[in-house]
Amino acid sequence: MNQLPYEPADLTDCEGPEECFYDKLSLNNNHFERVMRECLESNPNVEPNTLNEALYSFRENMEEYEPDCYWYHPDHLGSSSWITYTDGEAVQHLHYLPWGENFVDQQNTSFSSMYTFSAKEKDAETGYSYFGSRYYSSDLSIWLSVDPMASKYPSLSPYVYCANNPVKLVDPNGEEIGDFYNEYGRYLGSDGIDDHRIYQTTNAAWNRHVNYSTAPDISGAAGLVQSKYDNLKADLETHYLGETNEFGLLQLTNMGNPNIINNGGAAEDTYSYTTKSGDKSPMGKHGDDWAAPSLAAAFNYAVNQTGVTVVVNDVSAYDGITNLGHKSHRNGFCVDFRYVTEDGMGSSNYLNLTPTQINLNNVFLDALHTAGFRSISGGGDVKSTLKDPSIHYNHIHIDRKY
Repeated sequence: MNQLPYEPADLTDCEGPEECFYDKLSLNNNHFERVMRECLESNPNVEPNTLNEALYSFRENMEEYEPDCYWYHPDHLGSSSWITYTDGEAVQHLHYLPWGENFVDQQNTSFSSMYTFSAKEKDAETGYSYFGSRYYSSDLSIWLSVDPMASKYPSLSPYVYCANNPVKLVDPNGEEIGDFYNEYGRYLGSDGIDDHRIYQTTNAAWNRHVNYSTAPDISGAAGLVQSKYDNLKADLETHYLGETNEFGLLQLTNMGNPNIINNGGAAEDTYSYTTKSGDKSPMGKHGDDWAAPSLAAAFNYAVNQTGVTVVVNDVSAYDGITNLGHKSHRNGFCVDFRYVTEDGMGSSNYLNLTPTQINLNNVFLDALHTAGFRSISGGGDVKSTLKDPSIHYNHIHIDRKY
C-alpha cells in the first residue's frame, strides 16, 4: 500500500485551532505529524496538549468507521519484510532464509501476517504457501506437486523452486518459469503472462524497471497505465527473441537478429536432416536450430556486443532430443557454427583463416565465454578450451549445459 498524498484544507471558516486541526486530519489521516506541525506554526499560542487531545479524539472516531489497516513493506523478492499499522508503528518484522524459512519473526502485537515469503499466503496449520497452481514448502525447499510446465524444462526437476535460485528469482504462480533472461543467459523472472514469449534484457534494465520501480505489476484498463514489464519491454536494452515451441525451445536463427543466420538458408529453417548423408526424414521437420532460452539469450547478446555475423550449422532438433546426426546436441544447449569472417559468410576451414579473421573469432569467443559458455571446441589458433582439428576443422562447437 502507498500513503495517500497530502491534501491542503480550506481553513478560512475554522472557529479555532482545535477545529482547524480536526478538519485537516479528516483530509490527511496518514499525516498526523505534518498536520500538528502546521497547526502549531499557524497558532503559536496554542498548547501542544490541546492538539494532542484533538488527535486522540480523532483517532478514536476514526476507528469507529475504519477497520485496522496494515501496510506491507516488501524486500526485492516481494516477501513481507516490515508490517506497519496505519499510524506508521511497526507491528511485525520478518527475515527469511534463502528458501523461505522464517529466520526472524518479531512481533509487538497479536497480529501475525499470513502473507510472508514471496507475498504468498501461508497456511497456519501446514506451513505451506499457496502460489495459485501449487503449494510450496519452505521447510523442504520444494514444491509439493509436479510443475505443470515440466515438459518445457527437461533439465530441471519438476519440484525445484525458481530453478534453484531463490535469492534472485521469483515464481508468481508456481507454473510458468518466466520470460526474461539477462545478457548472460540467466533467468530473471516472468511478467506473469503465459504467452511463451522470451526477452533478453540486461541486469541494469531489470533493476531499473522491475526491482526498483514503483510502476504496477499489471497494466491498467485499456493500457492507460503501463506496468513495470511494459516499460521493461520498451527499453532499448531489451530484445524480443520470439516464442518457444511446445518443448520450450526457441529457433536461434529466427529471433529477428539479422546477424544470426542459418547455413542452409530458409530451406533449412523448415527442414533438416537426420544423418550427414543428407537423407530427409520427418524427424528433421522444423529444422535443427532450436535452442534453450538461456542459450539463445546469451548467444544473442554476444553477437550484438561484437557485431559479427554468425552462420549457424546445428543446435538441436525441434523436440530437443531427436538425434539429427549430433549426439551431444540435446535440449538446445550446444551450437555448431562456422568460423567467423568479415564478409558474414563464415569459413568451413580454419586453415584458411587470415590473422584478422583469427582475431575476429577470438573476440567473439571471448564474448561467449563472458556470457557463460565454458566449453568451446575449435582448431588452429582460434581460442578454445578443447583442440580437436579432426572434428572441428570446419566449425566451432560451444556448450552451455548447467
